[in-house]
Amino acid sequence: TSAAAAAGVAASMLGNSRHSPDVPVEAAPSHRPEPAEAPKQPRLDRHVSCPVPLSDGVGSLDGEEEVETEEDEIATIQRHLEEMNVAAADLNSVQEDLNARNAERKRLVNLWAVGSARLVRAVGAESLAKATPHFECKRRCRAAHMAVERASKRFMTALEAAASGEEVDRLTGEHIACVQDFQAAQRE
Repeated sequence: TSAAAAAGVAASMLGNSRHSPDVPVEAAPSHRPEPAEAPKQPRLDRHVSCPVPLSDGVGSLDGEEEVETEEDEIATIQRHLEEMNVAAADLNSVQEDLNARNAERKRLVNLWAVGSARLVRAVGAESLAKATPHFECKRRCRAAHMAVERASKRFMTALEAAASGEEVDRLTGEHIACVQDFQAAQRE
């Protein structure tokens, strides 16, 4: 009976419906848990994103053309993967640079906060309040002067490149506006 029981257990594990009539499958001692059924894998069909024209217009590609098509597809995929790897490396580099700049900015803001607090203690808040308009005016004059220099450079570059009359007129108006802003900032 032990041989019949073992045969019944083996038959039940293999999914065989035939077992020994002497020992029912349910009563057979089980030393191992029954294996779980493997999940069914979905059938993967090959889809072509760019249909390949058939040579005779009626049948399918012959073996040689199909191999060439697959080789072309593989080469295209490899090229795209290489481009993606290069783009990922560039992105990582830019992110590292951004993180470094953010860390530097944070360091400078902290340095400014400490320096500003020291200045307030050393000079006094009243003296700083009195000097603030002067330094604001100086900052606006500096910014206006830089705008005039940039407008002058664009104007001269356009003249040297023999730009159209409309472009020169537009740049002239831009330059005049920048000079007027600079003069107004100096009068303040």
